[in-house]
Amino acid sequence: RRKGAGQLCFYGPPGSGKTALAEHIAQALGRPLMVKRASDIASKFVGETEQNMARMFELAQSEGAVLLLDEADSFLRSRKQAERNYEVSEVNEMLAGMERFAGLFICTTNLFDDLDEAALRRFAFKIRFKALKPEQRVAMFEREAGAVPTDEHRSRLAAMDCLTHGDFAAVRNQVEILGEAFTPDEFLAQLEAEHRTKPEVRERRSVGFTAA
Repeated sequence: RRKGAGQLCFYGPPGSGKTALAEHIAQALGRPLMVKRASDIASKFVGETEQNMARMFELAQSEGAVLLLDEADSFLRSRKQAERNYEVSEVNEMLAGMERFAGLFICTTNLFDDLDEAALRRFAFKIRFKALKPEQRVAMFEREAGAVPTDEHRSRLAAMDCLTHGDFAAVRNQVEILGEAFTPDEFLAQLEAEHRTKPEVRERRSVGFTAA
């Protein structure tokens, strides 16, 4: 808190709380949070992506903001995997910007294993975010569905081993849009529908595996 500078990497599945923690850190430091995504920076024009990166760091520096870059793997992917010269150039520029930046820079990614080795060395902390534990799923269901889960509910929740906070938020948004509360069974059914859309779950189902 005293220094409030450095580089952090938050990695894990979507909806697991990476952005929420960045917001909490910025609030604890009493600083604004500047959020940038790959789509805010990438350009089809040669050299413009690198310019956008430089401007991002400069703006965050001038505003004293905590800088959060979502989908950081888009610009920090291992240069060993690069197929085009501009991909190497973009990684080099991002690394140079990280070196110059005197504030707190937080990267989030779902593809930690793809990150460049030089980027990994620059991160003071690499924090992994995981899916909810069984007891956490039950507690969140009880809170969000407004009901004590039955044994059947607990069994179905136990099968959803990739469930995250974001999945509960998605179902809550559905309730708000419809303007009508779900029954516990309906809420659970929508959670199962969210869970089935996850790539790792689809892959598992395609080869005949199910959660233990």
